[in-house]
Amino acid sequence: MTPLGHALSFLGLKEDPAIPNGGEPARLFNGGEAKAWCAAFLAEVFALAGIPLPGKRWMLPSVDYMERLLRDNGAWWPVAELEIGKLPRAGDLVFFDRRLDSDSARGGRHVGMVISYDPKRRRLETVEGNVGNAVRRQFRSLTGITGFARWEGKQS
Repeated sequence: MTPLGHALSFLGLKEDPAIPNGGEPARLFNGGEAKAWCAAFLAEVFALAGIPLPGKRWMLPSVDYMERLLRDNGAWWPVAELEIGKLPRAGDLVFFDRRLDSDSARGGRHVGMVISYDPKRRRLETVEGNVGNAVRRQFRSLTGITGFARWEGKQS
């Protein structure tokens, strides 16, 4: 199964409301630790697909760390490259400069996975972890996006 297939299989998985960032997602994606889990969720779906993201597994829950490693491995491109035809496709990662859900007042960065991109409407459909305390399908404009990454395994 692809990373996107694995990500979609978790749709609807929710946190334990008594433990912020806790419960089943923390057990599955953060080794039981109650901490933000959008990046940990995506690192896990790539690992499940047999194409783990680069870097130290215990550090991948950091969006900044994940983005930096993908940049260093030639897999990342800025949102400005959409204008020259470098378009995201299903399974690509999308990086945001901030959290975009109801918890955005807490700050921090966010990352999701592209399901589809509509260039005419400049709109993404994504699957994201830790949105409204669950794995959810979202529709996003390009506002707040820093870039994308396409990871197909070790880069040349």
